[in-house]
Amino acid sequence: GRRLHLVRMIKEEGTVSDFEAIIDRKDGSKIWISINAHALRDPKDRVVGLEGMVIDITHRKRAQKNFQMLMDGAPDAIIAIENNFNILLINSQTEKLFGYSKLELLGRSYDLLIPMRYREKHAAYCKGYFANPSTKIMALHLSSIARRRDGSEFPVEINMSPLETDEGTIVVIDIRDISEKKN
Repeated sequence: GRRLHLVRMIKEEGTVSDFEAIIDRKDGSKIWISINAHALRDPKDRVVGLEGMVIDITHRKRAQKNFQMLMDGAPDAIIAIENNFNILLINSQTEKLFGYSKLELLGRSYDLLIPMRYREKHAAYCKGYFANPSTKIMALHLSSIARRRDGSEFPVEINMSPLETDEGTIVVIDIRDISEKKN
């Protein structure tokens, strides 16, 4: 199926970048690859071949899988956001705690998880945090409140840590439901 998808993309767009697939090697083992290629055309504009690179990304995919398994094993919700507050990644506990699926959250603004009355103040705090990032633990007495998909609210403890990447700072947020501690 992926091969047909690759051929269709090359025919329609003439090029493909970072196309990932699993392939079988001669020895029967499977590896992940990334393909960057463009179509070679004859004088009648028919695709007669491909030119490009195939890169073995098996180790990267394994590392990504292990990282996701590590995150999913955490007891707290974990969310990574970029400096425009869009959600880059979440763990499975985030889905359970907030009631949103991964697809509903990825690429959306983090303020979706904050009650409306706190969003402006929180946005100002986040802008300041991205300007001067450091590991922070929000104390219980700050009465941080989060909002679930169904609109219900609950008290949380939030820990924030910056992570420097080639694309800039990403903030990793650990969110713990402290409803039982408050009662």
